[in-house]
Amino acid sequence: PQYVPDMLDKLVDVFYKNDKLFRFIHIPVQSGSNSVLRKMKRGHSADQFSEIVKAFRQKMPDFTVATDVIAGFPTETESDFQKTIDLLTDAEPDVINISKYSARPGTESASWKGVRINTETVKHRTERLHVLSRVITKRRNAIWNGWHGELIVDEVGKVVQGRNYAYKPIVLSEKADLGTKVKVQVYSHTALALKGRIAQHC
Repeated sequence: PQYVPDMLDKLVDVFYKNDKLFRFIHIPVQSGSNSVLRKMKRGHSADQFSEIVKAFRQKMPDFTVATDVIAGFPTETESDFQKTIDLLTDAEPDVINISKYSARPGTESASWKGVRINTETVKHRTERLHVLSRVITKRRNAIWNGWHGELIVDEVGKVVQGRNYAYKPIVLSEKADLGTKVKVQVYSHTALALKGRIAQHC
């Protein structure tokens, strides 16, 4: 995120004008607490993440945003964690990849003593993030109910799935060949995916 602000307007414009790009961006925020972000040496702030998401969504309300968050980084207080909850609630990323902190050999935080978050607290915070993620992603998916348009089939197996222009996964109720383009209509949604019927093979 730290490299985006200087070119944010141009970047948004590129996605808006170029129909060869998925309307999707992955911005790993990691935490909603600026104090934690500084200790992680991430180089960006929570506000920068919010500004990026708002800029894309103002121009393209259906723009898909994915992010990563870490629960239980050493020194993370309940207040720090709540800031992550608040940030995600406000920004509403379509995809939230959630990880528990784990010490990596050679990193500065791995050598910190007496500031590790206990296992039960980390587990509880992770569970809260997963609950929030399901609520947000289901709400974001709901805006696609009734949508009809083209997608590319990118998965064929137990399920047949494709991605639309916003990189939204749509599970199809009919068979289709991998790599083909089909026109579909979305008739239902869950927190994990949209469900659609094939209206026409392209």
